[in-house]
Amino acid sequence: MPGNRRIVHVNIYIMGNVIKGLSLLKDVDSKTILEMEQAALVKGKQAHLDFKIIKQTDKTVVIRVSQDKEAEEFYNTQKLTLTVHETFLPFFPKHRIIVHPIPYKQSPAEVVTAEWVSKHMLEFHVSLKQLTEDTGLNKTYLSNLVNENKEFSQAMKAMFYFYFESKKNAPA
Repeated sequence: MPGNRRIVHVNIYIMGNVIKGLSLLKDVDSKTILEMEQAALVKGKQAHLDFKIIKQTDKTVVIRVSQDKEAEEFYNTQKLTLTVHETFLPFFPKHRIIVHPIPYKQSPAEVVTAEWVSKHMLEFHVSLKQLTEDTGLNKTYLSNLVNENKEFSQAMKAMFYFYFESKKNAPA
């Protein structure tokens, strides 16, 4: 029935971003792709995972999996690999699944908060005036950041983190 095919194609289109690289799969019908996407959606949604088919041969399927920072629990390499096997082995029972896991690595700058900056200002005897001179940022803007009246952008977090890291490594 043409109507059923249309529904399947619409579903694949809607879910098409769950697994990237599906076009690299050989001899996999649209029903199986849909089932694979649904399985990946369940696993991926739970742990904020992204799957990408890298390559398929007669004997292997290479799949990259990565995790973003929104996850409640960060998976290590072993858990990412296990998750890929659990998700994709039912669809490739005769293939060896090779996993390229990319665990989420938190930026060291993520620790930066207003409290963290204040603590480091005290530790390194840096006044707001000195911070203004060293960074070139407006004193009012810096004051708003340090007093939690303004949010830190990721760039600001990085700037503060590396500013105080350089203070740690500076000669006394």
